[in-house]
Amino acid sequence: MQPLFERVKAAKEYFEPILKSYSTKVINQKLKVSAEAKKVKTYLNELSDLDMQFLQQIYKIKKAEAVICTTLEDVELLRMNFDASEIYKERNKLVMQTDEVDKKAKV
Repeated sequence: MQPLFERVKAAKEYFEPILKSYSTKVINQKLKVSAEAKKVKTYLNELSDLDMQFLQQIYKIKKAEAVICTTLEDVELLRMNFDASEIYKERNKLVMQTDEVDKKAKV
């Protein structure tokens, strides 16, 4: 189980910064585009979907790491511990930024 944990940890260290970078680029693109025309709204929805896919991949990697880690340590994996991780805190900051821009665009 230890080699599996090391591989998942290495994958997380490699892929997490890449996925976060792509997610940030998508959100920044969304911030640049206004929600005035119908085609632009469709584009913004597609950007949101793409960003969600990046977030889901990060979530899956972190979940795999947590499951293996708790198995090795012989402790129970609690959802509240997993939900309190930094991925959600970082994500909430970015979402709040886009929500503010969306509100300004609607006004």
